[in-house]
Amino acid sequence: YAFDQLKKAAPQAAYICGWDTFSLPAYVSGSDGVVAGSAAFMPEREVDLHRLVQAQAWDDARRLFYHRMLPMIAYCTPDPYAFSVCKHILHWKGLFDSRSCGRPTSTHRGGCSGSSGRWRFSSV
Repeated sequence: YAFDQLKKAAPQAAYICGWDTFSLPAYVSGSDGVVAGSAAFMPEREVDLHRLVQAQAWDDARRLFYHRMLPMIAYCTPDPYAFSVCKHILHWKGLFDSRSCGRPTSTHRGGCSGSSGRWRFSSV
């Protein structure tokens, strides 16, 4: 079923997609939003996608999703625990910017909001 078909049956409900790989196709079929784990490592892109969809700027939404988001989703989501590690690696390599991620130093453990792990330094 497409989300717009479900909305006809129960218009009072909000319909969301919970699978990052299908975020844009879900929006196109009428989804009200997404629950995106990939927002953990690229929150700005997820917000931008949602705003483009709300504005019905479909060409811009497709460019953002297929060129800038889906490659990262495919790389970072083979298992649910890969997000944190991938977020740091991608940030350190300068491939995306995230205000919630800091590089550890000898005096500061760094980490992202809510991070509580120990850091090990290694070459990337």
